[in-house]
Amino acid sequence: MSFLNSDSTMFISARLTNIGKKLIAKGNFIIKYFQIGDSEYDYSNDSIKTQRVFSSFDFENGVKYPYKSFNNKNFGETSEESHTKTVRNVIQPIGIVSDYKKFDENNGDGIFVNSYSEISDFTKLNGTNEIEINNPSKFIKNENITIIFSDFGGMDSNVSMVTKKANSVSYKILDIIENKLFLDRNLPNLSNLKGYIRILLNLPLDGNTWKCSIVSDSSEFTSIKEFLGYTSNESQIFFDDDNKEVEYSTSFVNSFNDKVLVSQNEQKEIAILHISDIKNRYGSYISYDAKTVKSKLVYNNNGELISDTEYFEIYIPYIFYHKNTSDIPGAIFKMGKNNFYLKSGKNEHFKLMYRYLIDEKGNKVGKVFPHKQIIVFDDQEIVNVLNYKTNRKYTLPSPKVTTSPTSNSFFNFKEQIVWVTYMLRNEKNNSLNGAPCGYINKVISDYDTNINLEFGKDTFTNMKTTLEEIKNGFIADKFHVLIQVTNKNEVPNKNNWRIIDVTTQIKNQNQNINPEDLTNQKFIIDKTMYDMSEEFVFDNYSLNEDIVFPGNVKLVMASDIEEMRILINTPHHNFNETQNPTYQEGQQKKVTEIALLNEEKETLVMAKMAVPVSRNGSQTFVVKLDF
Repeated sequence: MSFLNSDSTMFISARLTNIGKKLIAKGNFIIKYFQIGDSEYDYSNDSIKTQRVFSSFDFENGVKYPYKSFNNKNFGETSEESHTKTVRNVIQPIGIVSDYKKFDENNGDGIFVNSYSEISDFTKLNGTNEIEINNPSKFIKNENITIIFSDFGGMDSNVSMVTKKANSVSYKILDIIENKLFLDRNLPNLSNLKGYIRILLNLPLDGNTWKCSIVSDSSEFTSIKEFLGYTSNESQIFFDDDNKEVEYSTSFVNSFNDKVLVSQNEQKEIAILHISDIKNRYGSYISYDAKTVKSKLVYNNNGELISDTEYFEIYIPYIFYHKNTSDIPGAIFKMGKNNFYLKSGKNEHFKLMYRYLIDEKGNKVGKVFPHKQIIVFDDQEIVNVLNYKTNRKYTLPSPKVTTSPTSNSFFNFKEQIVWVTYMLRNEKNNSLNGAPCGYINKVISDYDTNINLEFGKDTFTNMKTTLEEIKNGFIADKFHVLIQVTNKNEVPNKNNWRIIDVTTQIKNQNQNINPEDLTNQKFIIDKTMYDMSEEFVFDNYSLNEDIVFPGNVKLVMASDIEEMRILINTPHHNFNETQNPTYQEGQQKKVTEIALLNEEKETLVMAKMAVPVSRNGSQTFVVKLDF
């Protein structure tokens, strides 16, 4: 709480009394009157200009010597106004790496790894669930590690930098025995490759971290998924800032840049980044101010002043993101500039504001919920690479799925829907296999049809053809299409998928698949192939636990402080008659305290000046109550 007068600003000791606190609790805190006084000034010692004033205490009950008004009253009526003040807290990048900077070999500048790591070599990747380490005391049971197929900036374990793109895989440490880590699944067998790897603990050195929860319908956080608008199609509506309804709030683009809409009940999983374990995170919401702010300035890496929205950034270093067009190792995501709202269909007063999370090309990959202090990835492929159980750190593109008429369809188009995705596998080294593509396309037809899949040019930019190239991408020797048929009012579940091997449809296929051969043709699924398909279950990839977010987040936190400003108007002709018995005619009158009273003249707030203030002419005092 603070105090202002018309000539200057002065911070004083102002305090709610016990009566004021009780009336707030009862919902009856109404300020009606004021008293000003000079009770704590000794005019007989007027030569001492810095006389001390008591602080305010809980059991204040008014002004001892209040000034009298022209109508011989000891109090006057207050007026009030409200004001919102925003307090900002600029939070530097928090996570396992530093802020994104382009690697500068000459100056030794770039992205520094902010967690323990050590150098090893490919001979340690032997196809078992064990890996030898140099310093077992630096690793922690039940935490995650990332094995990067590169030394990442040299052989010094104490100075690790992200210098280039490199393939990687993450695991959970189940146990640590002597100099070995025992992991949740088998490593790939790459012991014949030459070169170095880096084993990195997914935990920042300072312990300051964002947590990531992969939320599915079987997760304990499934209620949050529903609350944020990702489960039910009914009883919730999405709007933009112009109050125009948004039919679908989630979508993805296929490899031909066509937008594919995803309804709420079709959303398989989301990844929620939450701020729970972050230190010094003062603020009640994530700032989304699009204007530059003169106090607590934020700058980009070029030293240019930017807004809180522009400052917001998420960086994930150890992934191959297929939509990236730059040479950035990993991927960067920003906050959109427009507000959107989730409204309840059952309560017209409920409104949850969000902004879209976008990649460097402007594709929507999730949402930022500023007032809930969370960030959500709803792009299913980014969710996949954040989930260590999927066994891959590369994202897969969505095909364009079309239909072609046939006289012998494998589903009843009048009553059923076909859901389509795919997976790339490696039979020679199955520990390299990852989860299927998370983008699921829906096919609704008006006639008997076959299903066609087609990939756009330069779609599989991170796919390689030899085992040696596994350091910089992924390889596969099998291409499988996954199909599930449901009734029109249903969505796919994890159990009823069918897997179909279409590798033989690839032209020029010999050993490992050449990515160019995937993009130059159309893959067809007909009834014969569907009838010969086998069952496939998605169940192996569910992750019902919190993990450390494998990247960093920088943003500005903010709090809106609501101020009730109580105006104390003292005209030059009023509240001039002091009742202090030490006063002598002709002396400069002083003000040492202000009491704020309710209708019953009970003292709700007591404000004290640090030093006595002169009572001169017309003055307006303002007592600010912050809530």
